[in-house]
Amino acid sequence: HDANEYVMGAAFEALAKLGERLPPEAVAALINRVEHDSEWEVRRAAAEALGKLGERLPPEAVAALINRVEHDSEWEVRRAAAEALGKLGERLPPEAVAALINRMEQDDDWRVRRAAVQALGELGERLPPEAVAALINRAKHDQKVDVMVVYMAVEKLGERAPSEAVAALINRVEN
Repeated sequence: HDANEYVMGAAFEALAKLGERLPPEAVAALINRVEHDSEWEVRRAAAEALGKLGERLPPEAVAALINRVEHDSEWEVRRAAAEALGKLGERLPPEAVAALINRMEQDDDWRVRRAAVQALGELGERLPPEAVAALINRAKHDQKVDVMVVYMAVEKLGERAPSEAVAALINRVEN
């Protein structure tokens, strides 16, 4: 790790603090780094900075984050990309939902699976049936996805929470 990598990470963190005041050229630079930088720490920092834009994330940033959540070799980058996508809340596009369901079901790292669950939970009332089914499966079979994450998903579903999801949550609490 050279000093340049740490300087860049610090610069991204400073840019992220600008939030909604982040200029478009800085957003373009972050997208470029999240997609193409050879250092995983830089890709992670860029994804975290993009996440600070929340619902203001432009479509090209969403596409870059989906690509990272699906294909990055480093779990920390996939986690950061999933968390950034979750900040879109109910604006999460269907292709991002599909990518997050895939990560929740198949990622090798529990921290990525947990971030995907949390991001999907942000959909609230818009959570599609296939995501509900995947969340129930996670609640039943993944001890590393903590009970609070499952609780948050059931809570966000509210009245729409299927009895199977509630039963899975109760089972996790009891065991």
